[in-house]
Amino acid sequence: MSQITQARSRVATAARYGTTAEVDDARRDLRAAKLERAAREAAEALPPLTDEQARRVAAILYPQGVEAR
Repeated sequence: MSQITQARSRVATAARYGTTAEVDDARRDLRAAKLERAAREAAEALPPLTDEQARRVAAILYPQGVEAR
């Protein structure tokens, strides 16, 4: 079962039986799974990034810097 399918199932289960916080968490996880799939597909379709390009992409994903996480 794909990560997106699993996340979608968790959203449905949380919506039916869970709390608002659980629904929010499940929806966040689903959005993250979709973003991960899109990023992977984009990365596979393009030639390798230069170091500068990789830094710019990382800055979009982590505006506070990787160390801040």
